[in-house]
Amino acid sequence: MCPKTIEGPSAFIKSSLQKALENPENDAQYIKLFKLANLGGLAGGITHSLNNILGGILGYAQLLKEELEPSSDQLRQATVIEQAARRASTLISQIQFYAQSQPTVRRNVDPKFLVADIAAILESAVSKDISVTVEYAHDGGRVNVDVAAVCHALLNISINSLQAMAGEGELKLRTLLITEAETEQEHGQYLLIELSDSGPGIDESDQQRIFEPFFTTRTSQRSAGLGLPIARNIIHEHGGRIDCRSGSDIGTTFAVFLPVTERVMFRSDQTDTVQAAAPEREMILIVDDEYDLRLLAKRLLEKRGHRVVLADSGQSAIEVFRENADEIGVVILDMIMPGVDGKAVYERLKSIRKKARFILTSGHPNTKGFQEILDRGQDLFVPKPWDLPRLLDEAEKALEKH
Repeated sequence: MCPKTIEGPSAFIKSSLQKALENPENDAQYIKLFKLANLGGLAGGITHSLNNILGGILGYAQLLKEELEPSSDQLRQATVIEQAARRASTLISQIQFYAQSQPTVRRNVDPKFLVADIAAILESAVSKDISVTVEYAHDGGRVNVDVAAVCHALLNISINSLQAMAGEGELKLRTLLITEAETEQEHGQYLLIELSDSGPGIDESDQQRIFEPFFTTRTSQRSAGLGLPIARNIIHEHGGRIDCRSGSDIGTTFAVFLPVTERVMFRSDQTDTVQAAAPEREMILIVDDEYDLRLLAKRLLEKRGHRVVLADSGQSAIEVFRENADEIGVVILDMIMPGVDGKAVYERLKSIRKKARFILTSGHPNTKGFQEILDRGQDLFVPKPWDLPRLLDEAEKALEKH
């Protein structure tokens, strides 16, 4: 059974740092790790604000699309803005995972979206002389993963492949569904994600060491020798493994195995537009310290006929909820706000009305208090930046269950 938590890059770096300090000869390794640890701390401090900014861009682009004529130039322009915001959000999630050291949130996902996110990042970053191709053949299999973590692992492997090709070649990403008989894993079905490059291959002697921390065949100072070890650590913590086969005439293929689950997760990509007209239901309370995001969510929900009240802080949320406790059926609660902690607000509102349902939201969910609430399995979670169709879908599902 998969463990519930993952040792993220920052935790991995800290453990490697301790090992480096135990050996006085590892001064170069210590300096690399010290820089990485400081960079991770800095990155973690700014991603929450960036997600709020992206939330406004993504959300208003989606609302704008609702008001534009099909096939118009303006609609295409709004779509480009939306896609750019999604891509930026994916990049931020990678930075967040790099910086985090807390237990992470796992979700059941279609692996297509993991691979598609990586392909989108690579296509926007590689030279025109490198082609990135994708093939899906996993027959509807789903995996239970921390999305940012696994994307981070796949991105590390992809970067290794791109560096090996030195600016020219082909990188193929492929998904397959395999059975116990086809793998050395312990039980059940497994998702196989293959990442194959057309590079010169890896020497047989080096293949035995590629997952060792700090081992690298590159002389560039940009290579710390931690990408593949971190990737392997992430996949192992998900109950999977990474294999590598390589040769001068076949390039290099990394095979990533992950256990398959049956549950299908709702994906916002399945709905591109915000549908209109819905019957009036119980009131929805939106708690967020970002003015633009509060108004964005209010406009969305009122367009569907819902009554909405707003709160800009934890304290005001408690006051508004107390005044309207009999009418509020769902609370959309930002877990990271100035003043009263999101977990404290959640517990206080629950004490006022136990039947109220919550949609917890944050651009940085990997905190102990947040994880404790999610582990209870009673509430929904929508990450920031909000995808409006998904936020709407989750809000209406919560109202139906109320």
